[in-house]
Amino acid sequence: MGTNSRVLLAGAVESVITERDYSLVLDPEMAEHARRLAGSLRDDRPDVESLFTLAQFMWHRFRALGPKGRGERDIAFQLFARCLIHGDKPLPRGIMRDIVPISIDLAIDLLRQSAEARKPPPADKVVDAWRRLESVTSDEYAERALVLANLRIALLLRYGTTLDMADLDEAISAIRQAVAAAADDDPDRPRYLVYLGETLLMRSKHREAPSDVSEIIDVWREALRVLPEDSPDRLTVLGRLGVALLMRFTNDETETGADLDEAIAILRQAVQAAPAGHPDRDKYVSNLATALEIRADMTEDPAHREEARAMQQEAAEAARLQSRKHRFWRRTT
Repeated sequence: MGTNSRVLLAGAVESVITERDYSLVLDPEMAEHARRLAGSLRDDRPDVESLFTLAQFMWHRFRALGPKGRGERDIAFQLFARCLIHGDKPLPRGIMRDIVPISIDLAIDLLRQSAEARKPPPADKVVDAWRRLESVTSDEYAERALVLANLRIALLLRYGTTLDMADLDEAISAIRQAVAAAADDDPDRPRYLVYLGETLLMRSKHREAPSDVSEIIDVWREALRVLPEDSPDRLTVLGRLGVALLMRFTNDETETGADLDEAIAILRQAVQAAPAGHPDRDKYVSNLATALEIRADMTEDPAHREEARAMQQEAAEAARLQSRKHRFWRRTT
């Protein structure tokens, strides 16, 4: 039944395209075939050919009906949006701005299913959906940064199963573009910067590249500049910026000390911002102790040595408290 209806609807569409004959798309019997075809479609197994034929039929029916066909127009938008997500079909000119928001909602639902569903959609399908959206959203689209940020998520989800570095590289490229596409006053731009730093950090754990470390530092600095003072991300960024500066210092043969000084200053802020009992306080204290010890070895200043020892003792105590807390939770859960 579905195939027969599709063939008939395709013939009606062809009449409009080749002969400018709208009589078939207005035929009540054809409208019934459209309803039957729509009823046969499944979201979990999208039939792109049927979706596209039905979308074209509803679009030409709307054009034939004029203002009375707004319902047909809205249905056509929904169908074309699904075509964009699931396949590479040529869409009518001038409707992209209407269907992109609908397609984004559909693609976000695919992402949600990837993370939560017992039977998630294939990772390739999710990545391809966001790639198609990226290909049709130019810089003039307000949604472009959001699309690029979600393309990163889709690529990282696939990377989690394949460990293909090409996906990680593309994810970094996507989130870099998202940061560039976001306006300075975009409330999501700080979050995109955090995502960029986190994704670069993922790659640095697999492939040592001085350029990555320097970019991570620049990204964390910019994130701190734009993050609201009350943002819960600030403490995490402080800690990671301190570690990145310390990493660049230890890998820098010139060892000028500027990175070490900044690392100590940043890690001090992290320790001060992490209250007692914070789950990451022991980590911040330990990293600061390491930085202070390196400085003491460099300067051989007794005051620096004494401060390093004091911080090492605090780090050991913080680690003991954290370990005791973990043992308590293991006993009570």
